[in-house]
Amino acid sequence: MTKQLNKNQSQTKDCIFCTMSSDRFLVENDYFYSMLNNYPVTPGHAMVIPKFHVANLRELDPKYASHMLELVHQTLRELSTEKLKRFYSSNIQNPLDDNSKRLCDDALELLDNFNTDNFNVGVNNGATAGQTVFHLHMHIIPRFQGDGGVSTGGVCHVIPSKGDYKSYAKNNPTSN
Repeated sequence: MTKQLNKNQSQTKDCIFCTMSSDRFLVENDYFYSMLNNYPVTPGHAMVIPKFHVANLRELDPKYASHMLELVHQTLRELSTEKLKRFYSSNIQNPLDDNSKRLCDDALELLDNFNTDNFNVGVNNGATAGQTVFHLHMHIIPRFQGDGGVSTGGVCHVIPSKGDYKSYAKNNPTSN
């Protein structure tokens, strides 16, 4: 399932991503795997994760970055409505918790609009940025009309008052 790269990039037995079962993998390459998120923001919300333990993007050796982005593309090609229906239905039958069940239920209801033409990609790098599992993982969040999210500014909405930069500029004009 995993490939140990060197003594500095090994697995950690206490880490959920280091011990992930390969039956959860959507796609993989020598260094990364992708899987669907148990707490989907939208249908198809997936993550690309190193097979070796690295806490965050700053600690990732740059020579692996292209392999990570390659898997983002492969993951988007792999997502299908049928695959998502099976995954979310299974998670509803055997939920991790009530929140996971609710989010999977919501994702099933939205599958009619599902496509991977539009998506956000992001990394929460550090606790202040929202990282809760300290093993690097890149989120792929498909976006579509009616998903309830904002489109202007996209990932910039991590600071809600400034995410919609068009409204911000209109409401905060520069003075001369």
